[in-house]
Amino acid sequence: WLKYYYPIEFMTACLNAEFETLEKIATLKDECAYLGIDILPMDIIHSNNDFTIESGKIRYGFKAVKDMSMSFGQVIMDIRDKPSSSEIFRTLSKKNYLLSNKSKLETLILCGAFDRLNPCRKQLINELTSFLKRDKEELFNVKKSKSRILDILPRTKTLSCTEDYPLLYKKEFEKEHLGFPIS
Repeated sequence: WLKYYYPIEFMTACLNAEFETLEKIATLKDECAYLGIDILPMDIIHSNNDFTIESGKIRYGFKAVKDMSMSFGQVIMDIRDKPSSSEIFRTLSKKNYLLSNKSKLETLILCGAFDRLNPCRKQLINELTSFLKRDKEELFNVKKSKSRILDILPRTKTLSCTEDYPLLYKKEFEKEHLGFPIS
């Protein structure tokens, strides 16, 4: 009855109930397609921990990403009002989440969560790596000088996307971490 009269709500509830198994998510995604329901990609600005309904479609949630914790998803939701990936990295650094959650951030980038801010995933990975390198170097110097890291770090410029990962690579990574390719 629910599936017939409230298909989007029903499928959203099913996806939230089965978020731990990527195979089940892939099966439910196929069921959504059969019912004419689109699943929107993960988005650093709009996604929540749970799958949510957005404009008659289902938005992919952070908790369904392989190796992602709900607490880190909550941290992302708390800081997502930042206008750029650099600002998000900077805020995570300030909260001491950046160094310990590098792999989670890389996963979010490679799954397309940051595409709204910068569609060039390879550039974002390079930006994160260079940011972490500067963060570690400055952390060592800051301990000596007792200054704040954020006052020292320069702002990262967004470069034009000249070289990105091949689409096949993006889709394989998404399938591995989301259960199905969503790009």
